[in-house]
Amino acid sequence: MLSRRCLDYTFIESAVESYFTVIMVKHKVVQVTDSKIIPFTSSTQGRALQKVECTIKALPCVLMTSHLESMKTNSDERKHQMKRALHHVVNASRNRTVLFGGDFNIKDREIREMKGLPKGVLDLWIETGRNKDTQFTWDTSINTNLKFAENQDFKPKIRFDRIYMRHPKTEPVISPVSFQLIGQEKIPTCDCFPSDHWGILVHFDINKSNTK
Repeated sequence: MLSRRCLDYTFIESAVESYFTVIMVKHKVVQVTDSKIIPFTSSTQGRALQKVECTIKALPCVLMTSHLESMKTNSDERKHQMKRALHHVVNASRNRTVLFGGDFNIKDREIREMKGLPKGVLDLWIETGRNKDTQFTWDTSINTNLKFAENQDFKPKIRFDRIYMRHPKTEPVISPVSFQLIGQEKIPTCDCFPSDHWGILVHFDINKSNTK
């Protein structure tokens, strides 16, 4: 198992077979107090919302992830899943910072059709300045893991992967400082990228006076 090879981390899985997501937390930094899986019962692709309550450096947090329904034809189901997930973000315990990230397969148009994000939910790519260099997490003009027809001129690039945040009821405890893309170098032994998506790395400042 992967957990045996990464002894510094605890792996929290949404399932043990078939389709699943995983949240990894580092020992001695993160203390997990609760873990829940909320199935999307209308999904035809086995999708679910994964939710972990924890403390990170004494900061009470909720970490959430999901891989929302894929494919253009499933737009309505994907928006339904996003609405359910955002309901959990908004209604999480008010003394906790909420971080919700994953491959949402969602487009800006679909967010607009949902009438935008709920009040208090922040899109961290936007909050850190909308850097065009880090906008597209699925960029087939650069990432060659997926093969398209030789004569296909259009190479799609979309901001499928996102991280949202909700502050606790008190003053904000953490502030996003930078938003970066990772996994943009090929693995030499196989001449492939780690994924057909880029990963996201966000750095935060912690206001320690608010963690007491």
